[in-house]
Amino acid sequence: MENEISGAARLRPRHMKGSRWRPLLVFVALAALIAGALSAMASAGAQDGSDFEVQVRAQLHDDGRIEFGLHAEGQNLTPTLRFFPADASVGRLLVSSVVELRGVQLQVIARRQADGDTEFGVRADGEDLWPSGRIFPASTAADVWLVSSAVMVMSPDDAGDLVIYSGRGESLVGELINRFEQQTGIDVKVRYGNTAGMALAISEEGDRSPADVYYGQDAGALAFLAEEGLTAQLPADITAMVDSEFQDDDGRWIATSGRARVLIISPERVPNPPDSVFDLIDPEWNGRIGWAPTNGSFQAFVTAMRQIHGEAVTEAWLRGMIANDVRVYPKNTPQVQAVGDGELDIGLVNHYYLFRFDADWPAENHFTDAGGAGALINVAGVAMLESTTNRANALRFIRFLLSEAGQTYFREQTNEYPVASGVSARPGLTPLDELNPPSLALTSLSDLDGTLELLQKVGALQ
Repeated sequence: MENEISGAARLRPRHMKGSRWRPLLVFVALAALIAGALSAMASAGAQDGSDFEVQVRAQLHDDGRIEFGLHAEGQNLTPTLRFFPADASVGRLLVSSVVELRGVQLQVIARRQADGDTEFGVRADGEDLWPSGRIFPASTAADVWLVSSAVMVMSPDDAGDLVIYSGRGESLVGELINRFEQQTGIDVKVRYGNTAGMALAISEEGDRSPADVYYGQDAGALAFLAEEGLTAQLPADITAMVDSEFQDDDGRWIATSGRARVLIISPERVPNPPDSVFDLIDPEWNGRIGWAPTNGSFQAFVTAMRQIHGEAVTEAWLRGMIANDVRVYPKNTPQVQAVGDGELDIGLVNHYYLFRFDADWPAENHFTDAGGAGALINVAGVAMLESTTNRANALRFIRFLLSEAGQTYFREQTNEYPVASGVSARPGLTPLDELNPPSLALTSLSDLDGTLELLQKVGALQ
């Protein structure tokens, strides 16, 4: 499997060879720099064409790592993950993170040779291109930038299209998808529906599905599609962007944002909120509680309860809630509205719905069940379908969701937790690392059918 060129790798300094190489190295460096300058001039003069030249830049650091970048059209392009570790295995291909130019996703690829030299090239929209001058000598002096010969990359005349099946509502992510479309020129077609419905549609369509990407609002539906063999393995530069707990073990889906299960309460009418969702079946709360059993996040929460507490306990809780005259809502936002309006005292929702209301809205989030199902951290996530013939645009969309721009959108516009490194949660929101979610792999939430059957059995779904 390919790995990132990553600064996070364990490093082992590689000693330089003797000083007899220095005159040669200076000559090589100067020649490479001159060649790079001439190539850049030629490239700049051809910017209006449909193809362009790309070169790899590289320099050795004192600790033995090699830093890579790209040069094209007179500018240096710097991937976020760009360090080749000093102790890289011989023959193992490593891949940098992506930089984009003229509609093409570019990466540096590199592998260590048996003699200690390093061979490097360019990956353009998944195609590996090896320049004629592509060897970074093991004896290279530290802190000297070398530039490869150029490879020719074809810029697409038409950015193409992308079909997304989205279990996330248009009101949540429509603007973000529009931004992607405007930024890339890709013609995006979105089919919106609920998360379970979109996942089941893909399952029924199988290899005939027109979808390239599935964008769901909970891990259960994503894991279901992965287990069905309908999602493709994502490249290493994408899976490296998110902690392993927020993605499929085999890289067949990845989280894009996170959200915490909470009770939305009226602090005035519920001064002593319950510590657990299991307390909600007490007579004290009769007729005062709301839920949204058709909501995908609620169903994922029930699936987590089944996994953690067992089928019998979960069924008893569901029946207890119904016997306690729980009030049914179509989704989460109306519950927050109802609590603020005095029609409801407690609702079972995700944390971010409160932030859709004014700061003085008379309701607040209450975290419960440390280590249990009531403290579930669920995720929205994305997968590329195995059947797609449009991999480049599918991966471009996934990288966009995990980019700083995408993660900032989730923080500022949907009030969710960013999951990719480099973007923190919104001020006032308890950081993810301070919460105590259950020790439950999100991939275990895939038994959506079992949850739907249980909800129907107890009468929660009509």
